[in-house]
Amino acid sequence: IGNYGSIDWFSILFDHIIANIFIMPPTILLIIYVTKYFFDRNYNWKVLIAIHFLFSIIYMVLIYFLYYSYQIVIGELQVEELTAESFGIAVIYNSNLHFLGYIGFVAIIYCYYYINQYSKIEIQKSQLAQQFTNVKLEMLKAQLNPHFLFNTLHSISSLVKEDPSKAQNMLVSLGDLLREIIFIKHEEKISLEKELEILTKYLDIMLIRFSDHLTIDIKIDHSLDKALVPSLLTQPIIENSIKYGYSSNHTHLEIKLRVYAKDGQLIIHIGYFIAL
Repeated sequence: IGNYGSIDWFSILFDHIIANIFIMPPTILLIIYVTKYFFDRNYNWKVLIAIHFLFSIIYMVLIYFLYYSYQIVIGELQVEELTAESFGIAVIYNSNLHFLGYIGFVAIIYCYYYINQYSKIEIQKSQLAQQFTNVKLEMLKAQLNPHFLFNTLHSISSLVKEDPSKAQNMLVSLGDLLREIIFIKHEEKISLEKELEILTKYLDIMLIRFSDHLTIDIKIDHSLDKALVPSLLTQPIIENSIKYGYSSNHTHLEIKLRVYAKDGQLIIHIGYFIAL
């Protein structure tokens, strides 16, 4: 094989493996640290290109510095044999390969951090959306507001003398309603059956309050009773229907509640109709 006949291939292979074990990990860790450092600071892309170009040169010099240091340690190279000229030629000769290696590492690291950052943003968006939903649910629950309680208590007070039986029924319904609301206060979702049970207690109060001036028409597909819905979803809507449906010119109100399934979705339809 000419001049290559005396080459100890096992030694060459072994030396290169050992060299890579000692050289590559610290350089890769350095690239990761540098890339992460500048990634976190959101520098302009032109600045980043200039920085990474500079560090690619440092990377190439570092690789050969570590490699020649290893060669000197194992006795394959004498210190006096290594000159600045030969070192520079070695760095420049293989600069394309090492530059591409550096860019490849940087690209992989940037992809990882961007994907990781995107995932965190998506998780934060999901958490914020959940918190926003929870706030809306709490606001809906808070729709059982003081004016409803004051009006109900006032109605009970008025009925005590006029119709004690109705006053008692209204008081019982109010107590049951408040107890149910306290029990589900921290529950985001409840069964449709439970939701309608609470709504019925609310409607019992309203039907006593408005007597013959309010009609409630409810049609439910009871096969959906176990479906989960946001707690206290229907009560605020019906309360607003009553609040805005009545006027001095329209004293009779009909509210229709329909619950059914369509295209695999649960539909809750609430509408109010004013008698002319």
